[in-house]
Amino acid sequence: LFTVSDPESSQLPEDGGSQTVNVVLKAAPNSDVVINIASSDPAEVSVDKSSITFNASNWDVPQAVSASAVDDTLVDGFRSIPVVFSVDTELSDPVYATLDSQSETFQTVDNDRETTVSLDAGRLVVEDTAGGGSNDYLTITYEVATDEYLIVDPNLEIQTRIETATI
Repeated sequence: LFTVSDPESSQLPEDGGSQTVNVVLKAAPNSDVVINIASSDPAEVSVDKSSITFNASNWDVPQAVSASAVDDTLVDGFRSIPVVFSVDTELSDPVYATLDSQSETFQTVDNDRETTVSLDAGRLVVEDTAGGGSNDYLTITYEVATDEYLIVDPNLEIQTRIETATI
């Protein structure tokens, strides 16, 4: 008795953009129908509203719900995250209260990249394996024993900044 439209695309890039689905009832209710909306993983996908309400005057007017990927700093690849639409049984017309929930699955497009750090013959090697972006950062913690020293080459091809150093 309610439908959730497919989005234009199921992909949600972490670096911005959203996708919209429309929810609408198939028949006029006798009283309010409240549809709860929840991401199955809010740390990955957020929605712009937690519920929508239909009544006798707006039951056939699609209500838009937007989903966006959360821009995190984790290298977690593509993730498939369902957004669940369910009737709030306590606040809804009894005819609608028994309906099964519906979901729309979105795929997050990760914008973080993996960086490899290794120690090679006494040299610290940092390899960026996936390109770069303007807001990328890398934190390296390297403990130097009292009889060792650490040389930092400021002439790297990327902009570098040492925030704290204890030598």
